[in-house]
Amino acid sequence: MHREYDDTVAVDDIAPCDQMELTCACGHKVGPAWALWPRQARRTPIKDLRPSLRCQSCGLRGPSVTISSYAGGGAGMRVIWRWPRD
Repeated sequence: MHREYDDTVAVDDIAPCDQMELTCACGHKVGPAWALWPRQARRTPIKDLRPSLRCQSCGLRGPSVTISSYAGGGAGMRVIWRWPRD
């Protein structure tokens, strides 16, 4: 069973079995090594942290953020949280 996340979710709140991915408008995607981030950044809500994140490919700020979890039964990953909201 996946965990429920609200709009105050911080990196430290993400369950070990879930995955966070950043996607830039240019199409570049990355699963950040957030364990290496400073403690303060890991405790900041992701929606507030997002404007300071910069794409490694094109330099744009404010990537979209998704948290995915295994759906079970061989169904693969499914998105359980997204910012900005659709």
